[in-house]
Amino acid sequence: MATCLVCGSTARHRFALDNRSFVACSNARCGLVFIHPQPTTEELDDYYREDYFGSSTARHQLARQELMEQIVRYAIGAVGRPVATILDFGCATGRMWEALEPRLRDKYVGLEPNPIARDQAVRRTGRPIVATVAELSGLPDLRWDICIMNQVVEHLRDPLGDLQELIKSAREKALLWIGTPNRRSVHVLRRGKGWRHYENRTHLFFFDRKSCIHLLLRAGYSDLQRVSFPLKYAHRNRLHRAAHGLVRGLRIDGNLTITARAECAPYRQ
Repeated sequence: MATCLVCGSTARHRFALDNRSFVACSNARCGLVFIHPQPTTEELDDYYREDYFGSSTARHQLARQELMEQIVRYAIGAVGRPVATILDFGCATGRMWEALEPRLRDKYVGLEPNPIARDQAVRRTGRPIVATVAELSGLPDLRWDICIMNQVVEHLRDPLGDLQELIKSAREKALLWIGTPNRRSVHVLRRGKGWRHYENRTHLFFFDRKSCIHLLLRAGYSDLQRVSFPLKYAHRNRLHRAAHGLVRGLRIDGNLTITARAECAPYRQ
C-alpha cells in the first residue's frame, strides 16, 4: 500500500498504464495522483535521453519563449522590483535566459539536475547553474526574488521536500510561480488514461488545483493565487484562441498555474 509523499495519507490504486501503477491519495483535502513505486534512478536516466531537452519543434520553442516572456513580465510586476534575482528551477538548457531583458540576465540563476542539459545551460548563460536545491545555499549571498518552476514539479521525486528547502534561499516577499499539467483539464476529460502526461514516463506526480494548493501550504507558502494568461502565440488562429478562452473561463485549461509567496501572508483561494 502506498503513502502520499505530500500529506502522509494512504494512497490507493487507481489504474495501471504501461506496467506503471497510478495511485490516488485518500485524503479528501489532497487527492494527489502519483506513480508508485517511482522508477529507479537508472530508469529515469534512460527516460531523459540526450535529445530529451532539444527535441521540440521550432514552433513549440517559439511558443515556450513567448510564454516565458509573459511569465517574467507578470512576475516582475507582482514583485515590484525592476531588477530581481530570478531562479529558473528546472532550467533545462537555459533558454529562459534568452527571453530576459539585458538588465535581468546578470541576475539569473538556474537549477537543472540533468548533467547534459546543465552543461548546455552553463555555456549558454555564463551564469551559476546548480544541480540540486541544497546547492543553492552554497551560492554566496543568493536570495531569489522570483522562482519560476514551469512544467517542473511533476518531475520531482520529493516535491514537498524540495519546496521546503527552496524557502531557505528566498528573499522577503519572494514570488514562486508553479506551472504544471492540469489533471482536471479538458484534455483528460477527452483522453482519460491516454492523456499524454500520464504517458510521459518522466512525470511522477499529477496535480489538480486542490492537490497543488495542499502541497504549497504544507511546504510553508502562502498568498496562493491561480493565474492564467490569454493565448497570444503567433501561430494560433482565432478559433484556437476562442477555444482557449472558453476552457480558461471554465478552469479546465491544460496548464495549472499558481503563484505563492515564501512568507507568512494572508491566504486567498
